[in-house]
Amino acid sequence: MSERRTSGDQLHDDAINASNASVTTLAASRSAVRDLASMPDRSLCNDELVARVAGMKASLISEASELEWRAGLHDFLHAMAFEGQLIERLREGSHIDSETPPLLTERAAMTDDNIAAAASDALLAQRQFVREQRAMTIAIAEVPYDLVASDGHESADEDDAVPLSRLQILAEIAETLDTEALAYLDLRNAGVSLFASALAIATDTSREEVLFAMADSQTTQLLALLESAGLSSDDALEQLNLLHPDRAYMNIGEAG
Repeated sequence: MSERRTSGDQLHDDAINASNASVTTLAASRSAVRDLASMPDRSLCNDELVARVAGMKASLISEASELEWRAGLHDFLHAMAFEGQLIERLREGSHIDSETPPLLTERAAMTDDNIAAAASDALLAQRQFVREQRAMTIAIAEVPYDLVASDGHESADEDDAVPLSRLQILAEIAETLDTEALAYLDLRNAGVSLFASALAIATDTSREEVLFAMADSQTTQLLALLESAGLSSDDALEQLNLLHPDRAYMNIGEAG
């Protein structure tokens, strides 16, 4: 015979669950503060980034009952937090739309079904990413397999159809872009996310490194990446002015 539960029992369970959630959030927050505080570049460590990283860690823990943290996961979450922050900042400061950038909306309207479908998927993924960043969460399916292992994030069998993650979709699009036109290296056309993915592929650099190079203190590194990808010095400086409108870059000597 099953034991009868009362409303008091339910309140007790709810209180325990709330307490566990608070402990999880506090632990994630402390971890985020510790990891970010160790960074030498203070432009990549601020209260908002700490909160975003802590929120994402807490959401991953809550989504998976067993979670194995692996090397590189913190850098990945930090880069995602910075990307989300940058998207918001450039929307307000430079009127750059990274949710529905022109390059993706134009491709979504093309007659080639494959190109249009990939671009539509990317637009949907971008909107989801921005929503999650505002809520300071991330779906475990968006984390690369090699960075986390859990009961809810297992590698699929070859026969299983697994939806591509946002970063996989962006990478596939970036690999098919016209490298001669270099439209993907214009933030106004590509938006932050596709810009970062395409520049990483063009320069054989990790996406995290590209994103961190977009910080205030890393302009020299970003200039080198942009010129390595084929941009002229003037065009590269134009991108810096879009990224940092409060600082006027007239020549390479003044950047950094």
